[in-house]
Amino acid sequence: MVDPAVMFSPISRIEGLERLDLIDWDEVHNSVQAILQDLDRSVRQAHSQVKIREGSNHSGAWSLFTYRVYGPAEGSLVDPVVVGITFSPTQAGVIIRADMAGEEGGDILLELPPRKAIGKLAIQETARDLAERLVKEGLRIGRALQDAGREV
Repeated sequence: MVDPAVMFSPISRIEGLERLDLIDWDEVHNSVQAILQDLDRSVRQAHSQVKIREGSNHSGAWSLFTYRVYGPAEGSLVDPVVVGITFSPTQAGVIIRADMAGEEGGDILLELPPRKAIGKLAIQETARDLAERLVKEGLRIGRALQDAGREV
């Protein structure tokens, strides 16, 4: 039986953990966009009239969604393609998801396996890795923008 007078000090680990509210999400956004902009060249080769815009947003469900939208030539009814990376907070870090999908129709062209990261450096490294993997798939976007079956 344990003597109730004996006090045990709590044991906790805090190595590798950072407060997510202290992460500079603008810096993460800019870092990801610096890589994703490499998609522009390969998409333009496949679809010269492509319209490109970048952006980001956040909500209660995610700390950052950074994306690029690739739209077809003016007058086309083909659904634009959104290429994005989402950072969702959890109890112990961030889940990072990366995909390519239709803007309105939501058809998934590519979805990479989600990855978990803890700490600013790990979050940035994981985001860069996922962005580089998306860039290698640029031809999917060009083909999708020419696919009449994706009209909305």
